[in-house]
Amino acid sequence: MFRKWLLVPALLVGAGLFLTAPAAKADVICTTPVCVTPRVVVAPQFVPAPICPRPVVVAYHHPCYKVLYRGCGSEPWCSYGVYRSYHAARNVSFDLRHRGYETRVVN
Repeated sequence: MFRKWLLVPALLVGAGLFLTAPAAKADVICTTPVCVTPRVVVAPQFVPAPICPRPVVVAYHHPCYKVLYRGCGSEPWCSYGVYRSYHAARNVSFDLRHRGYETRVVN
């Protein structure tokens, strides 16, 4: 029992010293070791597919010339033929005019 009387005040005084002792910096003093494992975040990787441009195909459209004819001004226009060359269509048109038809070359 005598030991308890001597031990208790000594413990209280020692605890009081730790409580009242000024700390140099609060953010520097660490009483317990802190073990932090780094957290590894693996982002999903996106591997784009290889881009292969498609070949550009341009169809060249040849102009077509249509020769229209009619016998007189009251008749409807009739198609005589379609030609890829303006000169060929014009020659056919001149031949039809020579025979007495009205002609027209349209694109």
